[in-house]
Amino acid sequence: MRRTTMIALAVAIAITMTGCDALDAMLNFNMFASLAAVDAKEIADADAATLVELSDSDSFYDTLADDAALKAETLTKIDNAIGASIDSAADQELAVLAANIELQTTPAWDLINNVSSLVTDLINGTTPDASALEDTIRSLVPDSVMSADGSINEVAFVAMIDALVSADGVYRDLGEAVGLDGYASDADINAGEIAQNALIAAMIGAVNPVSGTTGEYLYDLLTNPLAAEPTSAQFSFPIMDSGTDPANYLGNILTAAGISF
Repeated sequence: MRRTTMIALAVAIAITMTGCDALDAMLNFNMFASLAAVDAKEIADADAATLVELSDSDSFYDTLADDAALKAETLTKIDNAIGASIDSAADQELAVLAANIELQTTPAWDLINNVSSLVTDLINGTTPDASALEDTIRSLVPDSVMSADGSINEVAFVAMIDALVSADGVYRDLGEAVGLDGYASDADINAGEIAQNALIAAMIGAVNPVSGTTGEYLYDLLTNPLAAEPTSAQFSFPIMDSGTDPANYLGNILTAAGISF
């Protein structure tokens, strides 16, 4: 049952994404763009607007991943710059940056890329054999959370899941602020990429842990034979429709990318 719960979550993500009318909008972005290397001092000295520019370099996220204190300071700087609303283009770009920092400094980014690859295969007609479905879903688990002996590394797994939950919190605020009007016209953001990341984060954010963080809870389900069986109360499927209620945050983000179900 515990294994089935994890597989069901992964299948829900994959099936949901393959049902999009505008899946190409999600996949139409360049994950490999990079600029010159960025060091810790540049990040520490940068104001919020400059952080957005520095984030175009892959080394920006690598540097933050290696320095937990700098990462925390950077997220605080972004949060303070946004303030109480996310209405302007600058604020929306900063919110997206905050979510990207949560994701790209942990194995969560590897998970997102693995899900994207699976969805692309499904869209292209590559259907896994039913008998190998569990193996296919297990392939979504990034190598970066696996130990040398083939077991799941607890620290890396918990960091991956909790990063998705943190990113979901950012997307909740962003989606609520965007509402039915979409992003600011001059916002330099990729709506398709945001939709993809927000959808995966929302699936994890929808898990209601019995105790501890979501990462700790899911790790316990996977590895502890004595863990309590999950019930329907432990997962509530995100709302995919747009609207003015805060619960419609994901639907607003999907709609802003031209995606409907």
